[in-house]
Order: sequence, then C-alpha cells, then structure tokens
Amino acid sequence: MSQDYKINTNVSFSRLAKIINAETNFNHNGFASTICLDSRNIEVGDVFVAILGEESDGHQFVDHAIKNGAIACIISDKKKFNENKYPFLLVEDTYEALRDISDHLTKKNNALRIAITGSVGKTTTKNYLHSILKRYGKTVSSPQSFNNYLGVILSRSKVEKDTDYAIFEVGMNRKNEISKLSHLINPNIAIITNIGEAHIGNLGSKENIAIEKTKIMDGMDKEGLVIIPHDS
Repeated sequence: MSQDYKINTNVSFSRLAKIINAETNFNHNGFASTICLDSRNIEVGDVFVAILGEESDGHQFVDHAIKNGAIACIISDKKKFNENKYPFLLVEDTYEALRDISDHLTKKNNALRIAITGSVGKTTTKNYLHSILKRYGKTVSSPQSFNNYLGVILSRSKVEKDTDYAIFEVGMNRKNEISKLSHLINPNIAIITNIGEAHIGNLGSKENIAIEKTKIMDGMDKEGLVIIPHDS
C-alpha cells in the first residue's frame, strides 16, 4: 500500500522543474527517481509533494519528509519557499504539478484505457476485469479505490510504456466531477455499472445522477465503446 502513493519518475531535477514549471532554490544535478505524497513512506532520495487535502496540509509534513530522507520537496507555499530552509521546487498548485508529471509519464503509452463508474460495483468490476485481462497482456488498475482527481492522477502514473490494459475507477461527489476525470483518462472503453441514489443530496434526483454518470464519455473519441446497464 505504501507504493500506491509513489510515482517512479527517473528524470533529472532540471527536467522535473521544466515539466512542472517550478522555481527552484537549489542547484542539483542529480535525479528525481521517485515522487512520494506521504511523508510516512518517504525513503532516502525520494521527492516529497506537499498536497493540500481536505483534512490536512502536506506543507505541515515537510520537516518530517526531510527527516525521513526526502532529497527535495515540491511545494506551493511561497513563504516556506522563501525561508530557503530545504531544497524546494515551488509551483502554483501541487495537484497540477502531479498532473503534469503524470502527463509526461503517460504521453507515449498506447494502453487500452477502460474507465468504470456507477453507484456501486466499481471496485468489483475493476478487480474482475484485471483478473481476466492480465491473462492477455500487462495490466494495471487503480490501487484500492482511487477514484477521485488525485487517485486518477496516481493511477495514470502507474501506466508504463509497455502496459497493454489500464483500468480506472471513476467516482463523484458533485456535479461535473466525472467529466474532469474522463478527460484525464481519455478512455477507449467506458463502463457504467448501475445508477443508484448515492450522492442524491448533491445532485437532486436519480435522473441527474444518471446524466452525471454519462459524463464518463466526455473524454472519449468517437470510436469509443460505452457499456451501460440494461436494467437501470
């Protein structure tokens, strides 16, 4: 599980700074081999990314990450950057920096991309598909239930050049969330498991939930295949 929050990058620091459009306060000629989002799982040589979460701010754990062996930190806190206490890469938004890294890592990949959404059954369907497709080629699927924006970015980053099949979970808590994730994934195949009443408080009706689920198609091209529940 500790590896779920890590991204293998293997790029030079100068290249990383260009990828994420970062300002740096250090001159480092080495490599950023691994990006890590959890200071508790930092290993010597990792680069820590300070993510602003709903319950905590990763910038609070920079000291802990450095103590555990982080070689540098990607941050968006300019005040902390100006303290010049540690090697920092300063960006506007650490979420978007992660997306830029993910874009860089996956731009040359030609895996068949499958996105799964629905009120229930996403993880089960993902696991079934993974167990089948791995018989036919290298298959990667979302760790755990990584079905939000950050989770999809992390999942994309696990897709390597030789991956044949990539399976993603797509969840939602609010309107237009699925469309954003679909554009991240650009699925070749989309699956809607069912339409239930989860999050009906945010969307108002089951019909609105159904409409939102169809946004899984927004990132697809016209050759894409959509599988929908016949009994829903």
